Amino acid sequence: MMNVERLIPVHWSRASNLPRRRPLVKRLLDQGALSVVYGESNSGKTFFALDLAAHIARGIPWRDRRVTPSTVIYIACEGGVGIEERLEAYARHHGIDKAEVPFFVVPEPIDLCSDDTDVRLLTKRITDLMQPGSELPGDCLIIIDTLSRALAGGDENSSAAMGTLVRHCDALRIATDAHVLLIHHCGKATEKGARGHSLLRSAVDTEIEVKNLGEGDRVAKVMKQRDLPTGEEFHFRLAVVDLDPDEDGEPVSSCVAVPSDAPPPAVSSPKLSPNQQTMYGILHEAGAKGLTTEEWNARAREVGIGDRRKADLVDIRNALKSKDLIRQYGEIWVVTQ
Repeated sequence: MMNVERLIPVHWSRASNLPRRRPLVKRLLDQGALSVVYGESNSGKTFFALDLAAHIARGIPWRDRRVTPSTVIYIACEGGVGIEERLEAYARHHGIDKAEVPFFVVPEPIDLCSDDTDVRLLTKRITDLMQPGSELPGDCLIIIDTLSRALAGGDENSSAAMGTLVRHCDALRIATDAHVLLIHHCGKATEKGARGHSLLRSAVDTEIEVKNLGEGDRVAKVMKQRDLPTGEEFHFRLAVVDLDPDEDGEPVSSCVAVPSDAPPPAVSSPKLSPNQQTMYGILHEAGAKGLTTEEWNARAREVGIGDRRKADLVDIRNALKSKDLIRQYGEIWVVTQ
């Protein structure tokens, strides 16, 4: 743990002595920072976060990125329901000895919206756990799953409630020098990012959105970085892992996040009006030889397009050309191949 004297002015000439970035996961997460992983329900955000955290606890590269081996404290605010099965699935899938991995679960809620009672208690628990001689990694990752439960009934749209939560996360970071990662939901308007007051997005150093793309494909995209590039995407799928049957002999299974290739980009067809569709269909039927302007105009008029206003034919042609659906070679028009 770090015991840092605070609020000491440092002259510009000694700026090289200022604290420097210390990566937790290179080019993604920094030690001592605050991040949020968010997405819709069933997007796979918890499996993504667990995979990331387990690699950090094991001290092995994640997606070919160097990690800093760290003690992981996972706050399962929903009472730990399901987390044991997910961790067991990870252990079986990767063939690891759980006893050798510094990964700890707190199977109860934490209140980050009221006073600082829970923050002080958690700080003490972590300090006691990682005291010198414990043989645990000195660096720490704290995961809070989920932000909504940690608000303990507070209004996530309120600047006061969200501000209190951020302040308590900062207190945890300063007291333990840990990276704090929040797992959160997105709102009804998914394009607006994580749910709740915008103060959260302003406060976090890293923001990662997890989406279910369908057909089993999922992606985690870096939406914000305070000092690093944004836009990186990490595609993954959920692999099913069979576990031991329950007490009634019923089968039990869970999942692990496994890397996958990005799916091929969807080919979207430009939206066309009925007249544009008809004009395009006429030219398409002509094949590679195409049609002259007069031939195309004549066939269009046969179906009632342009017989009242010749400019309609010009407008439709220009619209199809702007959508890169047709091309003109001299007097010949052809469909774009």
